[in-house]
Amino acid sequence: MRLYLNYYTIDLFSKLLYGHMLDCLERGNDLVDAETPEGKLDKVRFIEPLAPSNKESLQLEPIQEVRGRLR
Repeated sequence: MRLYLNYYTIDLFSKLLYGHMLDCLERGNDLVDAETPEGKLDKVRFIEPLAPSNKESLQLEPIQEVRGRLR
């Protein structure tokens, strides 16, 4: 569900900012056209660079280490 809400948000903002939708919700993916500094067009994922991966955001420290730093 969250993924489809992200697709909807991308489409909504692209419509508001650029006047056309990127059709992520219709396609069911976040692949969009991007231009490299050399001028070449390439397909890239829109969401991945914006959000941290689950592995990075869910790493928790053992409570003993946190308590030791608080003292």
